[in-house]
Amino acid sequence: MKKGINKSILFYVVSALFLIASAIGLTTGNENTMAIIWLSLGSAFLCLDWFS
Repeated sequence: MKKGINKSILFYVVSALFLIASAIGLTTGNENTMAIIWLSLGSAFLCLDWFS
């Protein structure tokens, strides 16, 4: 059995953190550009999770 964290679980956790950060950024309304970038990164990591 392989020890360590599975790559897909790691991608899922990172994408969830990026999406939470973008939700916080969008609701505060301070810097919408950065929130959109965080949203894009979260979506990209979610796609990496899907294809790994």
